[in-house]
Amino acid sequence: MSRKKMKNLQFAVIGLGIFGTEMVKTLANKGCEVLAIDSDPNRIAEVSDYATHCVNADATDEKVLEQIGLPSFDNVIIGIGSNIQASIMCTLLCKELGAKNITAKAINANHAAILTKIGVDRVIVPEADIAVKTATMVAYPQMSDMIELTEELAIVEIDMPASWCGKSLAELRIREKYGVTVIFLLHQDGNVTPSGDTVCRDDYTVVLGGPMDNLETLMSRLGTK
Repeated sequence: MSRKKMKNLQFAVIGLGIFGTEMVKTLANKGCEVLAIDSDPNRIAEVSDYATHCVNADATDEKVLEQIGLPSFDNVIIGIGSNIQASIMCTLLCKELGAKNITAKAINANHAAILTKIGVDRVIVPEADIAVKTATMVAYPQMSDMIELTEELAIVEIDMPASWCGKSLAELRIREKYGVTVIFLLHQDGNVTPSGDTVCRDDYTVVLGGPMDNLETLMSRLGTK
């Protein structure tokens, strides 16, 4: 999505812990309009230079949420986590008031299950998500980054395997052998759009996409660089 389009989007971020605060800052830096809500004035002060508007109030108060006009926002992000009761209450009120595209933070699987049943569009469990990513990268040290698209699909960056260097992608038959696709070859001077004739070099980083099981199989067979 382009920055120009992002400028037309409006977000309400409720709860300014680490998760909510970073959401406000990141969305604002992308050109979005952001309303930040929290009962702690110190947290409000921390995002005041980023948020379009700030509200120092209790987000579990229905009157507060009514006055904000939640249905007018493109996305409501509920960052309340440690207080599960407050998280659930705020989420229920948002749903009742007609908020659309609700994203909510959960602190564990049970919390996530409740939010899903309430009707949250997207539930995030930050610590669990980070743990899964970190564990995967530790298990496969040649991986430098990973983006999970779904539970089954992912995009990963890996160091160029020594056994691939000097060979063309057509010779390696990566898609045929492993069921994954070379999306890009990254280089300090720019990205290389791969083709069958592209020859692998030691200073390339490989960006692969496909089923996570297939990606893990490939990395297991390759070993370290």
